[in-house]
Amino acid sequence: MLIKKVPVGIKAASAVEILIRNFFGCLPKNKDRSTVRIVIPDGWSRPGQTPEIDDCSLVLDGQLHLESRSAIEVIQAGQAVMTSKGKWARFYTPEDRGVEYTFICPFACSSDGVCSDDH
Repeated sequence: MLIKKVPVGIKAASAVEILIRNFFGCLPKNKDRSTVRIVIPDGWSRPGQTPEIDDCSLVLDGQLHLESRSAIEVIQAGQAVMTSKGKWARFYTPEDRGVEYTFICPFACSSDGVCSDDH
């Protein structure tokens, strides 16, 4: 059993300040998955991505907007979303509210496996 009481801070490549705390992952013994807590301010947007991995996000507070090729979904606090590898998606927050969520996926502190619209 491993209990992580103090997460590792990760610097986000973003124009706005994003709080990222990595609880598990990116360690020599645990490179196969990451568990990350993320706090993002209102009005944030990231470029669309076509990841080569599946990931899951659980919204703890606020709203996370998810745009796919066919719809725009609003994920509320207490709801979760799973995005599939090979499927284009863009995440953003509304102008009046940020979001706090937990992100679970392989290697969250690496951009390997991500095909972003801005690359």
